[in-house]
Amino acid sequence: MPRYSAAKKETLNTLMKDQVFEHAIRILETHGAEFLTLERLSNGIGVSRGTLYNYFADRNAIIEFVEERMFSPALAEMEYIAKGNESPTERLAHLIQTAIETLLKEPKIYFELSETHTKTRKRTEPQAKRVSRIHTTVKDLIKEGIKTGEFIAMPLDLSTTIVLGSMEGVIDELGRTDTKVPSNKIVSALLTVIMGGLTGGSYVGSWNKS
Repeated sequence: MPRYSAAKKETLNTLMKDQVFEHAIRILETHGAEFLTLERLSNGIGVSRGTLYNYFADRNAIIEFVEERMFSPALAEMEYIAKGNESPTERLAHLIQTAIETLLKEPKIYFELSETHTKTRKRTEPQAKRVSRIHTTVKDLIKEGIKTGEFIAMPLDLSTTIVLGSMEGVIDELGRTDTKVPSNKIVSALLTVIMGGLTGGSYVGSWNKS
């Protein structure tokens, strides 16, 4: 059995995980989450199931890997936006726009992944941590907006849940119905509803000034 250097092993690991991600996305998009199995993945990649077990403990580990690779970069970007120098209103609007446009790139895949957690009625620990991070980020922005007088004083947890629930509902509906709506129109409508409600009036931001 050949022995590889640490650099060679790292390269091989990266290539394997890239293939797993690409084939998992293809299965989710074409057939749905219930068809995402280690057997189908191993057949698609051209390796044995035993080889896949060297990288992933089970199907749930593969789903978590796909979610982490898809959503973590956008989450990091949203946290970065939240720390910017714009007003809380503009930062929250920018954050919502980033989240929606990211998820709209692959609405069916997002829906299929979401369904796997709905069926089990629980979140994995990594997913729960991602949800907690975005909840805290949005909550802190709303709190800041209330403090500056930009937002009306509403219960923080409730306001945060409404904002995140609105975003999730839009994406779920698009994924469920495969509706083809331009992302800029969805973002504009959602921001009008969310930001108008938070500020107690209408909201016009840079996204619809043209």
